This record gives sequence, structure tokens and C-alpha cells, in this order.
Amino acid sequence: MYDTYPSSVVNYLSTSKGDNVGGFVPYIGYAYAAYGVSGKIPFIPASSALAHRNPTSTQSFMKMPSPSESAFGGNVFMESNEASKQHMVFSKEAQNWILSQITQVIDGPSFGYSGAKYMLKGISDGVSWSVTDPSIGTIDQNGVLTVLKNGVFYISCRYNGITYSKAVYVGMPNYILSSSHEPNGFLVEAKSFGELYKNDIDKINEILTFRWGVKFPNQNIYWIDTNSPSVFVPLDGKNAVVYLKVVDLNGNESPIQNIKCEAKDVFYASNNRLLMDKAQKLYKDDGTPYSYKYGKIYLTRDASLPDQYQSAIWTSTKATVYSPFSSTYTIPVSRGEMSIKDILPQEEMNFITSNTPIGKSCLYTIALLNPEDKFIQFIPVTVSLK
Repeated sequence: MYDTYPSSVVNYLSTSKGDNVGGFVPYIGYAYAAYGVSGKIPFIPASSALAHRNPTSTQSFMKMPSPSESAFGGNVFMESNEASKQHMVFSKEAQNWILSQITQVIDGPSFGYSGAKYMLKGISDGVSWSVTDPSIGTIDQNGVLTVLKNGVFYISCRYNGITYSKAVYVGMPNYILSSSHEPNGFLVEAKSFGELYKNDIDKINEILTFRWGVKFPNQNIYWIDTNSPSVFVPLDGKNAVVYLKVVDLNGNESPIQNIKCEAKDVFYASNNRLLMDKAQKLYKDDGTPYSYKYGKIYLTRDASLPDQYQSAIWTSTKATVYSPFSSTYTIPVSRGEMSIKDILPQEEMNFITSNTPIGKSCLYTIALLNPEDKFIQFIPVTVSLK
């Protein structure tokens, strides 16, 4: 059985008992169906259930949605034609109502303020106006709004027997920032709190501007406007400060707030500070000779970190090496070990001895990658010429 109210693309009457559905939907097999209608036990399709904010309560499905319960603000069509109450066929009245909702809208700001003007698009006379909650705001018969307090309500107008509605938001939600360290960077989210806008927060977020600012050390703030209450900040060093200002469609701005993002070092590195002489022999930083052929940099996981850092996504299987001589190359990481000769191939050794004065250091940056090729940590490797 297919529900044709109002989201289904297939009408039950397009099929026949014992026949496949042919050109209406892709053929998947034979279909048989039977149904009955009882005035005492109404058929409640899934899309009707969605008209209510609490679909877990079956009691609400047996009555007309009220403005406070309906996602449509009370602007619903109740079928009076008994033959159409089965939801299999739309009456002519229902078709006209659906068409009117598709082709006509109420013009005016979604974020209401006193003096805001609303009108039914292209129509100036014969329109009557009302609101669902006059404690939040009122509207006169010229479509002019007066707001009384913050909240969410619907303005409605009636024209030629058809009702139209529009959600209006007074004020803006309050947000609090949170940051989580993830492979490749930080996920920063603006989460609303309080009950006032809770049921409509997804719709409100879609029409707000979230003005994000990202500040890395020794860099200017980079600003970007989005309609998303979250932003992913790529890993660039270890720290960043993220700023947020929320702007509504009328240009009203929230106070600016910020949060500091700090990456955790998942691994301790050893043997990542080396000395080299002009003969290209290597030494540890304490002066002990170190093998170029067999030497390694060892990575030890910090066991004191929270459990989330012990999972596979925080395990490195390879790394990208950024050379101070502008070259970039990928090396393997095996069981927490990186080979010195992979990090410093012969051409890099030649560059160091040819271009570095005695006593100066070259900094190599190793970006550890997880199995998904996402950055999880930067490891500095210094090579000083002695």
C-alpha cells in the first residue's frame, strides 16, 4: 500500500491486483493489495504522523494537529470528503489547497520586529490576518507586526477561503561553543541552549549567518560566513582560536565569543634531534654516534590520554615529510617506527651539508597520517650541522 499524502510518488490506483506496476515505478515483482476503511479506526499514514512534533505518541495521530503540536503551524487541510479520507485519492478541494500552498507565499521577514510588514504575494485586498500566539506578537489587518517578547509563532492570512502561514522568530537563540580534536583538525560546534527555540532550531540555523573567525598563532584572523552551526578547522600546528558571531536576516548581531582549540600530542618522539658532521655521519643530541642505515625515530603513545586517543584512527601508518629545502615526500611508519634513511634520503643529506653553516639547524616537519590519510600529529625533526 502506498500513501499518496502528500510525499509519495506512486498512487495506489496506478496499480492493478495481480499486475506489476509497470511504468509507474521500476518493476520489482508482483503486487497484491487489499484495504478497508472504517470511520472508527482511521488509516494513519506515516506522513500524517509527521504532522505532529511527538510521533511517539499515537494518541496525537487521532486528532487534528494544533499550532503548538504541528510542524506546519496549524495550516493543515482536513479532508471533508468521506470518499477521500482513505488517503488514496485527493479531493478537488485538497488538490486546490496543495496547489495554493505551492504557488503562493507570505512575503516578509522571518525574524520579526515591530513595524515589519507582511503581505500575501501579489495580493493587497481581501486578506485577513491573525497570529497563533498573541503573547509573542500581534498583527493588524494591514499586515504590520508588533512584537511583545522573544519566541516562535506563526502569522496566518486567509484569502478566498484558503489559509497561508509563515513561521516568525523573534529574537535569536543563545549558543555555546564546543571544540573536539579529530584527525585532520578540530570540529567546532555552536550548540543552542534553552527551551525557547528548541523545536525550531534546525530551521532557524538555516536562515542565520554564522560568521566564523579562525586565528592561528602569528597569523591574522580568517573570517568566513556560513549557514552551518559547525566548522572544521584544519590542523595547522597545535593551537587555534575560533571566534563566532551570529547574524540574523535583519542584520542584528550576537555578541562575539571564542573558544581555544588545542591539539593533543598522541605520541612522544625519541631520536628526533640529530647532529651531523661534514662527512654526513649522524649523532644523537648527546653526541653518541647513531647509525644512518639502521637508526630510527620511535613513537610512543601517550597512555595518559582519554580512551578516544587509543583507537585505530589515532594510529599512524605513514607520514608526510616536509623538508626545509621545499621538497615533500611520503615515508612508511611501521609499529611506531620511522627509518632515519627514509626521513633523510641521500639528496637531503647533501642539501644539509652544502647549504647549512656549522652550528645551524634544519627543521623537518613530519605529519603523521592515520589509515584514512588524515593528519593526527606533527613531529619536528631537527638536524644540526657540527
